[in-house]
Amino acid sequence: MAEFTLKARSIFEAVGGAHAEAQGVVFDEAPKRALVSLAARRGAAKALTAALDAAESLTLPGQGQSAEASGLVALALAPGQWFIACADAESDLEARIRAAAGDRGDVTDISDGFVALTLSGRRARDVLARLSTLDYADANFPEGAVARTIMAQIGVVIRRLPDVDEPTYALETARSSARSFAHDVATAISAVAARG
Repeated sequence: MAEFTLKARSIFEAVGGAHAEAQGVVFDEAPKRALVSLAARRGAAKALTAALDAAESLTLPGQGQSAEASGLVALALAPGQWFIACADAESDLEARIRAAAGDRGDVTDISDGFVALTLSGRRARDVLARLSTLDYADANFPEGAVARTIMAQIGVVIRRLPDVDEPTYALETARSSARSFAHDVATAISAVAARG
């Protein structure tokens, strides 16, 4: 009987990779990470926040914000709803968050359902402006800001990362539409570059 082995590969390999670069804008696939969705049960948001703070030293942020602690990043998507990510893709993130949440929240492992990407560079805002209607100016979308939005008709969760030298954004999009999304972002980068 033939033996088969599975090889991990980028979701973007079939379309030439996710990496795109022009005019100082860099778009790439981020390293694999663990990701869970956390939703507070009715009336339990404050107790859930206290439980996560006690168990993981992670204070769940308010809507539109993010928080980092103990190697975890929490993104507040709506009242009582968060994504929580851990850079260690092999971590027991779901079990940790489930244990901390107890009967105060519902936890779902969505690591394989979403793809993490990064967009950075001095003209990254110009690229984002071509893809969505959000205002990415510093005053309206500062470091740590989070939004769930539509970009080129595809759902995306975007977070402004701390600037090292230039604006940098983390993007989470559904794996099922990630190839189309990568193509749309690369097209927007090309359009921005063509304008000089």
